[in-house]
Amino acid sequence: MRAQRLTCPSCGAPLAVQPDDARVTCAYCSTPLVIENNTAVRRSVPVERAGPVWVRPQVSTAANISLAFGVVAWLFLPLVGALIAVIFGHKARQEIAASGGRLIGGSRALIGLLLGYLQLGWLAIFLLAHITPGGAG
Repeated sequence: MRAQRLTCPSCGAPLAVQPDDARVTCAYCSTPLVIENNTAVRRSVPVERAGPVWVRPQVSTAANISLAFGVVAWLFLPLVGALIAVIFGHKARQEIAASGGRLIGGSRALIGLLLGYLQLGWLAIFLLAHITPGGAG
């Protein structure tokens, strides 16, 4: 059988369509077309992608909270800020590890953890120095 001679409904260019073709792409405007009743019809044809779509990773909210409260622990809220920094720091590191690359912010979580643990350590030393006999009094 011979090829049908149809025209593209988008640009009017000639299309060379074989009798058994159900879909064709215009060589001039790259419009995907569906062949129905010997006529080229423009329809939304699913486009096959060449590869996975890259999605920009987001910063973990828990990592931001950990870093913020790690700083706040040294400025305003020593005990509460340090506890929140440590809790959210561990939570952030867990969710970043489980995200498969969708989340970033491991360094923020680590800094928040360090600031929180250092603050808790200083508080423990301070309390021990003032509670034990012979301490600062």
